[in-house]
Amino acid sequence: MASRMHGWLKKQEVVCYFALAYALTWAIHIPLAAAAKGILDPSLPPGLHFLGAAGPISAALIVTAASRGASGLREVAGRRPTKEEPR
Repeated sequence: MASRMHGWLKKQEVVCYFALAYALTWAIHIPLAAAAKGILDPSLPPGLHFLGAAGPISAALIVTAASRGASGLREVAGRRPTKEEPR
C-alpha cells in the first residue's frame, strides 16, 4: 500500500504541491479574515499572516520529502540562486 501511494505521489507531485500549499495557506488566512470581519474572536496574534505566507514553501518541502526523501531535500538545500551578470 505504501509503495502504491509513493508511486502515485511521484506522478502527481505538482497536484499534491498545489493542494497542500492552498490548504496550509488558507488554514491560516481564513481565520484571520473571519477575525477581521468580527466572526471570530479577534485575539489572534497579529503576526500570524506571516505564518500563512510560509504555506507554499512548507508544501514544497513536505511534498519533496514525501516523494523524494532525504536526498531530495538535500538537493533542494544545495541549490543556490544564481545572479546573472548585466550586459
